[in-house]
Amino acid sequence: MKKLFTLSLITLVSSSVAFLFLPYISASLSMVSFADYSFLYSLSAVLSGVYIFGTTASYSLAAAEENDVYASDSLQMFFSVNVLLSVIAFIVTLVAIISFNISWALLALPILISGRSIFQVTSHYFRVHKNTSKFAYYQIITLTASFLVPLLCSELIDGFSGVDFIAVMAVILLIAACVGLGILYNAGLLRFALINPIKVTFFRFGLFAALHSLAAALITIMDRFILIGVIDKNTFALYALAATLASALSLFFTIVNQNIAPDFYAKMKVTGDKMKVFYQYLLVYFAILVIAFGLYQGLISYVVDVFFPKEYAGAVKFARILAFASLIQGAYFFGASVLMYFNLSEKLFKITIILGGISIVFGISAYNFFGISGVIYNCILIWFLYTLSAYFVGYRELKRVVNSEIVCS
Repeated sequence: MKKLFTLSLITLVSSSVAFLFLPYISASLSMVSFADYSFLYSLSAVLSGVYIFGTTASYSLAAAEENDVYASDSLQMFFSVNVLLSVIAFIVTLVAIISFNISWALLALPILISGRSIFQVTSHYFRVHKNTSKFAYYQIITLTASFLVPLLCSELIDGFSGVDFIAVMAVILLIAACVGLGILYNAGLLRFALINPIKVTFFRFGLFAALHSLAAALITIMDRFILIGVIDKNTFALYALAATLASALSLFFTIVNQNIAPDFYAKMKVTGDKMKVFYQYLLVYFAILVIAFGLYQGLISYVVDVFFPKEYAGAVKFARILAFASLIQGAYFFGASVLMYFNLSEKLFKITIILGGISIVFGISAYNFFGISGVIYNCILIWFLYTLSAYFVGYRELKRVVNSEIVCS
C-alpha cells in the first residue's frame, strides 16, 4: 500500500506539470493561438486512449495472473496496432492539410498522439511492477520537457502559434516513446516486428476497449467540437481554459484509478469475498473524489485571478460548472475498471456508442436553445447516464460471479 501511495503521488506531481505551465502558455500565446493549442492538446489526450487499445487493462490482468506470455502478447499487439493507426492518422491529417490549407505543422499531431500512448503504456509498465524510481524519472522528465521546450520556443520565435506549440511537444513525446519502446524491448516483452493482432488473445478485448475509448473521447470533447464552430475564438479560449482546469480534476481521478486498478485486480483474483473488496476500494475512491472536488471549488477562483491574464477571468464561471462533469466522470472511471476486470469491454463499448449518439444530438440541440450553458449541462447529463450504466452492468456481473462462487463452494 505504501508503494501504491508513492506511485499515486509521483503521478500526481508529474501530471501537475501541465497545469503549472498553463499560466505561462496562456500568457505567451494570443487567445486565438491558445484556443488552437487547447483544442489540439485535448484531442491528442483523448485519442491516445484509442491507440493504447486496452493495453493498460490487459497488461494489468496478465501481470495479476503472472502470465508472461499474455503480458508480451498484450504489448506486441499494442505496438502493431499503434503503427497501423499512426499510418492512418498521417494520411487523414495530410488530406486535411491539403484540402483546408492548414499549417503543415499539424502533421505533428499523429506523432503526439502515438507518442503519448507509448509514454502512457511504458509508465503503466513501471506502475504495475512498482518500480517507483524509474517511474518518477520517466514521468517527470518527459512531462516537464514536453511543456518547457515549446514554451521556450514561443518566447524566442516571433509568431509562434498554437499549432507550432503542438509540433514541438510532439518531438519531445517522440523521444520519450523511443526510450519507452527500448525499455519494453530490454524487458523481453516487445519485439520490433508487426504481428497480426487478430490472432492475439487480447484482440477482442482491446478492440472494444479502443472503440469504447474513441466513443468516450467524442463524449469528452464533444462540447468543444460543437462550440469551436459556432462561437468566436476569444470566447472559445475562455471555455477551453475552463475545460482544461476542470480536466485537472479528471486527470487526478484518472491517476488515482490507474494506481488503484492493478491493486484492485490483484486483490479480486485472490480474495474469497469479492463484494467486500469491491466496497472497500469503492468507498476509498469516492472519498478521494469528494475531497478533491471540494478543494477545486474552493480554489478555482483564486487560481484564475492570481495566475492567469485578466482576459481569462470569465473562465471561472465555466470552470465551476464543468467540474461537476469531471466529478461524475471520475466516479465512472472505477466503474469502468470493474467492467474491464470482468472482461466486459464489449458491453462498455455498446453503452458508450448509445450515449455518444445521444450526446451529439442533445449537445447540438442544447446549444440552439440554451447556448454554452446548455452544452455544459448536456455534458453533465451524459456522464451521469454513462456512470450509472457502467455501475449497473458491473455490479450485476459482480453479483453473478459471487453467487456462482457460493454455489460452487
